[in-house]
Amino acid sequence: SIGSYIAFNEAGNRIFFPDRLDAYAEGITLYYRDLNKPKEEAVKIDSDVFQYAINGDGTKIVYTKGSDGILYISDLEEKEKIASGVQSFYVSDDLSKIGYLNDENSFYIWYADKDSVKLASDISSIRDVAPDLSMIYYMKDGNLYKRSESGDDSEKIASDVSSVVKIYDSGEIYYIKTDSAEKNLMDYVDDDMASTDAS
Repeated sequence: SIGSYIAFNEAGNRIFFPDRLDAYAEGITLYYRDLNKPKEEAVKIDSDVFQYAINGDGTKIVYTKGSDGILYISDLEEKEKIASGVQSFYVSDDLSKIGYLNDENSFYIWYADKDSVKLASDISSIRDVAPDLSMIYYMKDGNLYKRSESGDDSEKIASDVSSVVKIYDSGEIYYIKTDSAEKNLMDYVDDDMASTDAS
């Protein structure tokens, strides 16, 4: 499972990696190394890292730290706190936008050049997020919604949805709806004494 914590920049000359995996530790201690300078020591980014993402050239990183789910963005020298209580996050390729779901089940988008925006609240689960964070799909009270980054309100797609199978970039969505039907309990009973009782 250590492979899931290793990442390379697009040029392949910078690697991000943990020193070790410890089942009893809160997250990993994360480092990076310039592969063109093998004699230099690896540089520590932070400890107790749970999830992280890097930009294409490997000069910026976004990560969550500790059991409090503190979300940071860093240029590998200085870090900036974005939010706390973060359950999961999504990023644009250049890390100029970061979408995150917090422990109050609200989804926000953080921007590098302006204030964060709250897109939805009381979310049960995030079903899909566009790569550029322009659209999110989420479940709330058994209903499936979508919300545009630039829109004012969420749009309800369907109610009584039990699961989402696939959401395509074209806008097609496949999902399974729940349905209920009433049945008599006697329909499940085999009355093997019916003829005897009748006589």
